[in-house]
Amino acid sequence: MFAQQMMEGYSHLNDTARFQATSLIGNWLEERELRRSILKECLAKKSSGSLRLDAYHQRMATALAEVELTKVADAPYVHCGDVVQLVHLEKGGPRPLCLFSKPPSNTHYAKYSRKQLVGLTYRDTFDTVWQVLTPDPNQRVVSEGVEVLAGSPIILVHCATQKPLIMESQVYPNDFGNEWELSARQSTSAGLKLASEQTSTGILKGSIPKGENSLNYFTFITGTKVERLPVSGSKNEAADDVLASFVADVKSRPGAMSLLEKKLVTLSSANNELAADELLLLVRQVGSQIPESDVQVLVQHFLTHKRDVIDAGSLLQAIRVRNTN
Repeated sequence: MFAQQMMEGYSHLNDTARFQATSLIGNWLEERELRRSILKECLAKKSSGSLRLDAYHQRMATALAEVELTKVADAPYVHCGDVVQLVHLEKGGPRPLCLFSKPPSNTHYAKYSRKQLVGLTYRDTFDTVWQVLTPDPNQRVVSEGVEVLAGSPIILVHCATQKPLIMESQVYPNDFGNEWELSARQSTSAGLKLASEQTSTGILKGSIPKGENSLNYFTFITGTKVERLPVSGSKNEAADDVLASFVADVKSRPGAMSLLEKKLVTLSSANNELAADELLLLVRQVGSQIPESDVQVLVQHFLTHKRDVIDAGSLLQAIRVRNTN
C-alpha cells in the first residue's frame, strides 16, 4: 500500500510558490544565532588580545626582545630595581653546547621516529665526538685527514655508535615554525647504478660498499668575512707577557682576583662585551698599577669587530687560565 504523497510523487514539494532557493529550512534560527555568537566571541577576544595568534606573537616578542642591563659607572653595586643578569661565577658566561648522541634504549630515543637520539648538551664526553666523512665510500680512505671544504656535502658519523646523522621525515611545529627531527642511522638505497658502474670496471659486486643517500648529507656553512684578522706573532707574545704580569700583580693582592672576576662579569653586557675605556678603570679598581700602555695592549688583543669594544668573556677565560697555571 502507498500513501497519497508517495503516489503523487511529492508534487507539493515542487511548488515554487512555497519553496525557493532563499527558503530557510531546518534549525536555521539556531544556526544563525550560533554563528553570530561565535563571531561576537572572536571579536571580543581580538579586542582583548586573548586570541591564540596574538598570544603567540606576544610570547615570541617577549622571548626575543633584547634586555638592556642597568649600568652605573660611578657606583658598581647592585641597587633595588636594577636589571641584572645572574651568572655562575666559576663558569662565567654562557657555556657552549655540543652535539651528542646515545644508542636507543628505553630511556633514550628520538621523540617521533624512535631512532637513535640526537641532541645538544654542555657535557664534553665521548658521546659528543663526530667524524666528518665524504659521501663517496670509495674516497673515504684517501680523503682521511684532508681539509673540509665549506659548503661541500659531508656525512657526520658518531664515533661511539658509528651511526651517521640523518634528517628524519617527521615534522613537528614549535614556536619558531616547523622543525625536522634529527636522529642517527644509516639510510641507503639499492645502489644498482653504482653496482653496474663498478662491476663494469672489474670490481666484484660483493666488495662494493653501499653509500648513504641524501638524507645523511649535511654541510658546514661559514659566516661572513671578518673585518680584521687576529693579531699574530710578536703582538700575541706581547699580549701574553702583559697578561701574565697583570695576573701575577693581581694574585699578589689578597682578594683582588675574585674582585676582578666579579667586576668583569658585572660590567660586561649579555653578549660578553665590555667598553674598551672601562678596562683601565677596572684595572685600577682591583689595585693593579700596570702601565696604561700595557692596558692598551690588552685592549688591542681582545678587541672585537665592533669599535672600542672588547670581548670580556675571552679576557675572563684567559685570566682564569693564567691563574690556574
